[in-house]
Amino acid sequence: MALPDKYWLLCGLSLERLPRAALDEMLGQAARAGALALCSRPRTKADCARLLRRARQSTYDQTAARRQAAGGAVQSAASVSVCEIPASEVNAWLRALPPEGLDP
Repeated sequence: MALPDKYWLLCGLSLERLPRAALDEMLGQAARAGALALCSRPRTKADCARLLRRARQSTYDQTAARRQAAGGAVQSAASVSVCEIPASEVNAWLRALPPEGLDP
């Protein structure tokens, strides 16, 4: 089973419903990312889910701590605009549209 990279970080997954092979692969991804130190293979799917939740929380906490330490220097990806059209050009285009209700 080939899972996408960093799949183990998705928190919307119902871990108990995933097959054991997927859980094992996710544990491997977490271990390769350095979020988890596996000494032995967990016995049950519930143990796998518990380890993955702990690794996720640890990763989220570390990310939050880095952002807090950096202060305002770290910019959220959501605040970066990928649009290269200036607002003035968009506004001019909107003004050039026919009034509402006159559409053919």
